[in-house]
Amino acid sequence: MSGLKRRWWELTSVPDDPNSKFRRRAGIKRWVHRRRMRVLSDREPNNRQAWHLTYLLMSVFLVAGLSGVAFPAQRLADKDFEAIPLLSPNVTEQFGIPIFYPAQGRDDAKIITPGKKHLEIDKSVQRLLAYDELGRLVLESPVSTGRPGIDEKGRRRSETRSGLYRVSEVKRFKRWSKDPRVKMLNWIGLTPGIEKGMHTLNPVGEFANFENLLGEKASHGCIRLNRETSHWLIKWIAEEWKMYPLIVYIYDHPIGKETVLQESRYLLFPILREGIYTYDFVSHEKVPSIQRNGTVPRLWMSWGSFLLYKKEDETWHLIRYSDGGGRDR
Repeated sequence: MSGLKRRWWELTSVPDDPNSKFRRRAGIKRWVHRRRMRVLSDREPNNRQAWHLTYLLMSVFLVAGLSGVAFPAQRLADKDFEAIPLLSPNVTEQFGIPIFYPAQGRDDAKIITPGKKHLEIDKSVQRLLAYDELGRLVLESPVSTGRPGIDEKGRRRSETRSGLYRVSEVKRFKRWSKDPRVKMLNWIGLTPGIEKGMHTLNPVGEFANFENLLGEKASHGCIRLNRETSHWLIKWIAEEWKMYPLIVYIYDHPIGKETVLQESRYLLFPILREGIYTYDFVSHEKVPSIQRNGTVPRLWMSWGSFLLYKKEDETWHLIRYSDGGGRDR
């Protein structure tokens, strides 16, 4: 037996001899521990009650979190999946994730990024719209995008360009290149582009009334937010922009519903609740059959998963799917 193991055995084992120094040492330790606990229980009864309350609250939050009650980010979807007609099968993968253009999305979303948050800026009405991982609208707020021209100090203004962007940085503030004394607060940088982003301002000096102009074009090219929205957005984005491309879609005149055909030939099924799914490769029904916890074929699918069908000669054909874990066919 090695020296370390022998010492551990001597300290943890209690010999039969009542006069053994190890037995006396163990008895002294037990007496000291009982004395400490007695003093604690006599002098600090409120601490005991506080610990009991803490354990009770921890248990409640744990059960609530597992059941999807207390934490909205982990809350289960109200449905297993959703059927969304698409304008076309064309999928933009500019930033490495699929971006679909629905004919009619949930809460009137103009794009779908399955299993991922995204933002939309509608320049025609100067509104920001935030959609969660399930494609639900969680925030709508007025903004000010770029108004082309020259301001009263001779500085050039530019139009905020439409297109697809991704969040590239999040900072507490960024100094304005046209005037370093001005801080663009709660800066959310976008790429591609140079000094393009979303931010709020201190309501002082020439920007004292900037919030009164929200809802109309007034900025030098960035997207201005009110202070409350910018604080909320920073917390909502958190560190997720580092985990996956968080898309920002800026548009002026999106395709209107009047141009959508009466019946779309493409149908997207984003998965809203993880599990094992069965699905049709070919279906002659009005809508392809998809079931959670079915028989065969079986495929594990999570948030970010989707099935894409195309209709030909009154028959639906599965043309693409993703299981949310990197497999995309």
